[in-house]
Amino acid sequence: MPARSEFVGLDPDRWRRVRSLAEDLVGGRDLKAVVVAARHASAAASLPTPAISVGATAGDRFPVASLTKPVVAAVALRLCEDGRLSLADRVVDWLPAFAGGQRRPITVRHLLAHCSGLPDVWPENTQLRRALAGRGAFVEASCRCELAAKPGTTSIYSSVGFSLLGAVLEAAGGEDLPSLVRREVSEPLAMAGTSLGGGGEVVPVAYPPEHEASDSDWNSAYWRSLGAPWGGLLSTAGDMLKFLGAFASGTLVSPASREAAWADQRGVFADLGGRPWGLGWRFAWPGHAASFGDLLPADAVGHYGATGTLMWHSRGRLAVILTTTPALTRPRPLQLLSNAVAAAFADG
Repeated sequence: MPARSEFVGLDPDRWRRVRSLAEDLVGGRDLKAVVVAARHASAAASLPTPAISVGATAGDRFPVASLTKPVVAAVALRLCEDGRLSLADRVVDWLPAFAGGQRRPITVRHLLAHCSGLPDVWPENTQLRRALAGRGAFVEASCRCELAAKPGTTSIYSSVGFSLLGAVLEAAGGEDLPSLVRREVSEPLAMAGTSLGGGGEVVPVAYPPEHEASDSDWNSAYWRSLGAPWGGLLSTAGDMLKFLGAFASGTLVSPASREAAWADQRGVFADLGGRPWGLGWRFAWPGHAASFGDLLPADAVGHYGATGTLMWHSRGRLAVILTTTPALTRPRPLQLLSNAVAAAFADG
């Protein structure tokens, strides 16, 4: 039975407003399906998490897209804690094919902080997906990618960088990345509904009418099985909240790793400009068109997923919102729900 909302730090009346808003958004066809889970980090871990689900069930698996990146970042930090990797390691020392040009100084930290200078996607991204390419082909394309900026000088969101990061983690960890995610994250946290790739059914992404579905889109068996380190995680709202809570509490990674991951990397790189990033984590960016909502402070951390997903941590408050409406085309419903969830916490 779900926990009473007040037991996990939520005001019951305001939590009911979250449900009403979710029902209105689905009823008005702004969203096709939504699951919301939230709790205060101080609530007893033994209490079930209250969840709101409309058009889906609370236990349904979603393709969570770039919510994958903080999970992959957690694997990197756990390998650092074990002495198998350093954030100062140069990528080329792990991946000799990543040589030439200005690539030599790029480190693991650059990849995690989105300041490597690599672009977001590959010039041949569409061709690779249409060819149903494996992760290795994306890594090869990443090693050929031209830099868009000098490393360490500006923030450029880069899925290309996370493709390389996945390959570095495999080399350092001695296993393929899906196995590393299972060993380092999902098994320790009993996230039974979570896997990096692995296939299986998921709640399908509701593409806009002008989109033409293909054999390589987010709903395809190819994408569900690829295990892309930049966006291939399949998970549930409850599992992602477990991950968020364990990361925040310093039980999945150490408190030292959490503090490093949630530090603005502009304080690490002297020449770094652009918006603030942590290590695999994004900040709330108030006032930006892609903010986490209107009611969160600038130091809130989390991530968006392009399939219509959002998770955040703000001063002990945890929230996960999973939908199937692509966030790149319709961010407003996620932001409205995020506002309502932020307002539902009883501790003000």
